[in-house]
Amino acid sequence: MNALHFKLREDRHCLAMDGAVVRDDGREHAVEVHDLALRGCSVSGDFLIGEIVTVRLPGVGDLMGRVRWSVLGRAGIRFEKRA
Repeated sequence: MNALHFKLREDRHCLAMDGAVVRDDGREHAVEVHDLALRGCSVSGDFLIGEIVTVRLPGVGDLMGRVRWSVLGRAGIRFEKRA
């Protein structure tokens, strides 16, 4: 593991919390949020790579992001700006 990989992962918080993802068309999907970090998180569910979504986190609010990867019912979202 290189130093850059370690640095990107060190600020992640291993957790499992309920949240929601809202798609551009307004459909809201209940998800389980994992690996929360300042830059993004992973969520349960099937999403399209490149899709712009809003992640709703209890106690945090709405965060806009882009789906960076999606594999086997899980997706990684990189936050872009506050929704």
